[in-house]
Amino acid sequence: MVADDFNVISKSSERSGGAPPNERNMEEFNDTMFSCGLVEVDFDGSPFTWTNETMWQCLDRSLVNEAWSNMFGVTKMSHLVWGRSNHVPLLIRSGQRPKQGSAFRFLNIWGKRPIFLETWNSQCFGNISQAVQQAEEKLRQCESEFQLRRDDISKSKLGEERAAFTRALAVESEF
Repeated sequence: MVADDFNVISKSSERSGGAPPNERNMEEFNDTMFSCGLVEVDFDGSPFTWTNETMWQCLDRSLVNEAWSNMFGVTKMSHLVWGRSNHVPLLIRSGQRPKQGSAFRFLNIWGKRPIFLETWNSQCFGNISQAVQQAEEKLRQCESEFQLRRDDISKSKLGEERAAFTRALAVESEF
């Protein structure tokens, strides 16, 4: 597997805004992938992984060869929501899903609350993973709206939702 910022797109639909893409660069990149026996890993999330706020491109990708595909039956990549970088973070998952069991977990953040002994996690924090997913969905909606409108109001809302998502991630990180 190779996952990186390749600084090139493989087809013109991987760019929005800016000058037309360089056909020769795309052709050389695709020829190189083919000659190396590499295929792109399917992804979900935003179609673009990089922006300079006037142009959006899919520059970050994950490529695998046949040996990888044979070793790991499933490989998926997610383009997560934009953070502080001009690149989206990537999450790559491979292999089979582990069997899920129920386990007790102690959240370090519980001890930081003054009412720790009087309450439970569900009353103070709710479902942490669900809160992250909800914040991520709101952020994705704001990203889409900003990409369509590109006005000050949608940019401001995008900043607010980025902050809310960052807070939700901080709680999840403590978990």
